[in-house]
Amino acid sequence: MLERTAHRNGAMVVMRIVSALELISLIAILTNRFTLQSPMITSTGGPIHGLLYVSTILFALLLPFPRSAKWLAAIPGIGGLLTLWRARRVAMTTHVAASGVERTHEQVVLTEHDRQDANVIIDAATVVFSGALQIGPLTFTVPRGSVTGLIGPNGAGKTTALRMLCGLVTPTAGVITVQPGPGELAPDRDRAAPMGVLIDSPGFIPGLTAHANLLALTRLAGWSPPLVDRALERVGLTDVRDQRVGTFSLGMKQRLGLAAALLGQPRVVILDEPTNGLDPRGALELRAFLRSLAAEGLTVIIASHALDEIEELCDHIVAMERGHVVFNGSPARMTGTLPSGILCGAQDPESLSIAVEALERDGLSVSAVNELTFFIPGDVEAGERVNRVVAQSGIFLSEISPQRPTLEQAFLELTGSGSEPGVDAAGAPVLTAVAR
Repeated sequence: MLERTAHRNGAMVVMRIVSALELISLIAILTNRFTLQSPMITSTGGPIHGLLYVSTILFALLLPFPRSAKWLAAIPGIGGLLTLWRARRVAMTTHVAASGVERTHEQVVLTEHDRQDANVIIDAATVVFSGALQIGPLTFTVPRGSVTGLIGPNGAGKTTALRMLCGLVTPTAGVITVQPGPGELAPDRDRAAPMGVLIDSPGFIPGLTAHANLLALTRLAGWSPPLVDRALERVGLTDVRDQRVGTFSLGMKQRLGLAAALLGQPRVVILDEPTNGLDPRGALELRAFLRSLAAEGLTVIIASHALDEIEELCDHIVAMERGHVVFNGSPARMTGTLPSGILCGAQDPESLSIAVEALERDGLSVSAVNELTFFIPGDVEAGERVNRVVAQSGIFLSEISPQRPTLEQAFLELTGSGSEPGVDAAGAPVLTAVAR
């Protein structure tokens, strides 16, 4: 955390020296005033102490200290030392909390197969903010031509991870690599990789038309003006190209934001909560559009805390919690750790007992949930077999429903946020467990 980084930073060593010299100069001035009263010390000590005092404040402002520590530097003499003491206390507290999180989750390790198929590789990327807040180290991959979902609760670090990907936040450690696909040229080292980005709400000038807003962006970037019409056509806004953005609905503004992200014909598109505020139809159209981008070979990265939406849309998942990556892989692999099966209901306890006996004779494992419900773990497609076996015993079930674990349940188990195994209000087993 900050403490570990600070001790290795040469500027922090200078801060300690300047703070110590400021304190010594103040002691010398006060001692001279009450004892020696030497004119030479008075004439030279004052300016020297003033210079050291100002330097201490500047160092505190520029170095990555917690905000609660920066103001302490304004205290003459001991301010710099108090700042260092406060920064160390905050760093130690943050380090202990982060260590607990790291021990809770297994470390994500990238295989050679992960690296070969990846369009983007994030390897131990870390960013430390001025308040001793750390995001990372983040390690995950984004497969080429996929829709990758970056999931996690609010405050997990999803937006910061996206900002690191597109260069808006510079990592303090680690490596972020954007690999060209077959037939693509590698980006220059001094130029950002071809990414289209829509983070936060799209910012447009309400009084300008959709076409004029995008045209301004192309001119700022030095791109060709015909790209504007192409981008508007891709998102279905050609008919309203000459309409002022101030009259657009939220869904139309989101589409225009996507058009802006696609202006430079990027190979990677980064979106942060793209369906926020959209009605169900707008969200459905957006999901279809993003799938079409992946079908064209583009790599789409979406950050969202709506797990049901991510489960429906994405074919690769990166799960985050408290600034750490806790999972990197396919949705099927994530939900595969939870039990699936068939939930069955009977009309009365006697019918349930007869059905259970028949199913066990047929080789199926059956566990009772309550007096009218039982659960068969395993194949969710075995409903026909269950129905046939029970019907042969002269019993008809009132319910036969497949139970597939959801992404939300898998995430809760992975992070240890779920409840203890039990039965929910509907009588189905709760598919969560204590994290390993």
